[in-house]
Amino acid sequence: MEKSEDIQKKRRHIIEEVLNAYNSRPTRQTEHVYDTNATFEDPLIYMSNKNAITAMIHGLPILTREFKTDSDEVEHYENAIVIKHNVTFQVSAMYRDSFRCTQFLILNEENDKIVKHVDMWNDRELFEFHGAEKVVKFINGNWISRLIFGIPSGRFFE
Repeated sequence: MEKSEDIQKKRRHIIEEVLNAYNSRPTRQTEHVYDTNATFEDPLIYMSNKNAITAMIHGLPILTREFKTDSDEVEHYENAIVIKHNVTFQVSAMYRDSFRCTQFLILNEENDKIVKHVDMWNDRELFEFHGAEKVVKFINGNWISRLIFGIPSGRFFE
């Protein structure tokens, strides 16, 4: 059995790449920490494959003036990583906001790639509509967000 320090060292690249995406500095390696059938969910969207996630990762820096994180805290579990950090973003000259983000990364035990990425903003869901929010998030994540992020990043059709 691997020691905790060895597991943390082996997973450090996953944490770095996820934080690169949140700091609007994705690299060529960022998309490779996600499994082919990975899902991503935050309070506004739900994406159900790596291609949609990749479009968002590379489209976010194009659409936002600023998107950065600080004060990251990391917790390691057997098949998961939890990252807590402060996020500040600016979409236009007029709109700027910040929130506390907690990311739950569930890993595939065979290849250590992310199979499920869940973001909580200020440690809670944005809204609750007794199941209807899943449909809204799915449409927003797989159709609307794919267009918004995919076309500017050139990764819509991947």
